[in-house]
Amino acid sequence: YLELHIEQGPVLEAEGLACGAVLGTMGVERHRVTFEGRSAHAGSTPMDRRRDAGVAAARAMVGLQEIGERSGGVCTAGRLDLEPGVVTIVPGQAVLVVDQRHLEAQALASMLDAARALWEGTASKEGCTVEAERIWGIEPVPFHHGLVGAAGRACAQVAGSAHELPSGALHDASELARITPTAMVFAASAGGVSHAPDEDTPEEDLTAAIIAFGLLVRQVIDDGVPG
Repeated sequence: YLELHIEQGPVLEAEGLACGAVLGTMGVERHRVTFEGRSAHAGSTPMDRRRDAGVAAARAMVGLQEIGERSGGVCTAGRLDLEPGVVTIVPGQAVLVVDQRHLEAQALASMLDAARALWEGTASKEGCTVEAERIWGIEPVPFHHGLVGAAGRACAQVAGSAHELPSGALHDASELARITPTAMVFAASAGGVSHAPDEDTPEEDLTAAIIAFGLLVRQVIDDGVPG
């Protein structure tokens, strides 16, 4: 199975490349993390007497950023809900939704362990309790080594470099790779923007990626799946 797609990220553009070969899709761990503190009056409750669930969650958000940076993966806290959500009340509850991704299963597990220790620590610091619920997860899916190499060589013929990169986004290829040799070619995304109205890929980059993909397809048709 061979698939052509836009990168949906900034890596290829930053490298000055029109296209690249995809190593595989990252595994995902997604959790809903609920911090429970105590609601209190924002004016009459001293700072050292608070059990602020919002602060516990905010500290966790900063720490998650650091976990992503040092792990080589990505961590995102894409949603934070505070209760009761009133400016004059210290938040008694904070619900944080966390998304973690990595191409290597062991690294992803280590990221999750670090995140658990993090939010337990921030909750304790603020006098709160915390519970985490796993919403969804998927294992990393590496693509066929020989096909990835062939995709890289095809990109090199067109773009001058056999750049290989993981996909943080999931694709049809993620499912097909479980049953058949699979590879992908990415076209560069302008500004790395995706899931936004201004998502775009320059026509010349699309053309280059299509040509590289065609070279890959032709090789597989002529020579079969490389070992």
